Amino acid sequence: MEGKNEEKKELVIENAIIEQADIFVESSGVLTSWLKLRSNAGISGFGGYGLYAESRSTGDVTAGKFFTRLLNIANAESWRQLAGKAIRIKRSGEYVFEIGHIVKEDWFCPDVECSIAGKNEGEGNAN
Repeated sequence: MEGKNEEKKELVIENAIIEQADIFVESSGVLTSWLKLRSNAGISGFGGYGLYAESRSTGDVTAGKFFTRLLNIANAESWRQLAGKAIRIKRSGEYVFEIGHIVKEDWFCPDVECSIAGKNEGEGNAN
């Protein structure tokens, strides 16, 4: 339940351009991915989910589904094609929580589709 002093953020849907796409292994050994997005609101990020770690017994399917859905939403066949692609984003304040195909009514929310409990500890949705 929201506290009395917490400001309720407005849901905004807008177009964005993928400026940069990164896949990397963090110092903790967790595979993750980030998109740098430009919209009318400025620069924001999407990603930071723990997709795989050798120390965990799960994650392979999550990473595969995450990357496949991300490529489908951007209408790309390879990671190199992501930069410059137009997509839609759903955000609340500065937090981008869902990305969508620029024309089709197709949205990707990793929290729902990949059953990801949350982002990596200490990580946030970069701006």
